[in-house]
Amino acid sequence: MRLHDASVATRERALLEDGSDDVILHLQLSGARELQQSGRSATALPGGAVFSLNAEPSVIRLPSGADFVSISLPHAAISARANRIEDAAAIELSPNHPSVRLLSAYLAVVDRSRDADPALGQLMAGHLIDLAAHLADSALGHDRDEKRRLGAVRLAAVKADIDANLNSDVSASALGARHGVSDRYIHKLFAAEQTTVSHYVRGLRLERVRRRLGDPRYRTRTIAELVFEAGFGDISTFNRAYRQHFGETPSETRERAYLVPD
Repeated sequence: MRLHDASVATRERALLEDGSDDVILHLQLSGARELQQSGRSATALPGGAVFSLNAEPSVIRLPSGADFVSISLPHAAISARANRIEDAAAIELSPNHPSVRLLSAYLAVVDRSRDADPALGQLMAGHLIDLAAHLADSALGHDRDEKRRLGAVRLAAVKADIDANLNSDVSASALGARHGVSDRYIHKLFAAEQTTVSHYVRGLRLERVRRRLGDPRYRTRTIAELVFEAGFGDISTFNRAYRQHFGETPSETRERAYLVPD
């Protein structure tokens, strides 16, 4: 969102009757955000982030025009993952914090994925909640295994990127460039799960074709069209991999999906 002028937003006691207890994660892209809540004051600078609570009174000031993203997170979902989300309100997170940079990169993935498979939306929502919980724990110094958890969140972001871009470049080098890490680090993330980038990508592509073979929205599309749209470059290679993975041919999958019971 972009605001061209200074503004003040006050959430007073009367407004709390709307029943919303969502946790809001604000990421400042430009300009500053001043937040007063829970007896604390915080200022999120460009590139930084801060949490606010809809269930508590607050005052938010934008001293000048600003660009920002505000993400509304269900309280129950994030509190199940973070130690004490209420205590994280009005504690600024520096633009240099690695998880804030990861959040920015992941939101770029989300933006690029708006027209991707609808099933991806739910997956991305879960990733954002995990990342927000990690940010809250980091703000309070509760995340004792930050390196491991950050790696897990980054891997989730990379996987979502792959799912959203299966028909384009999802090599380790391209993924690394988009996420600001080396291709060696990308390989390391997947090796920790006893797999490789190429094996993971092939599995997703096979699953996407199989899912669309049984989806009425794609019934008029040829199998070859679905194969190429999923990122495969060769039909014969795909057919062998599909039979090996699912134990049947793509044609058999489609026939079985539309078989009319007696």
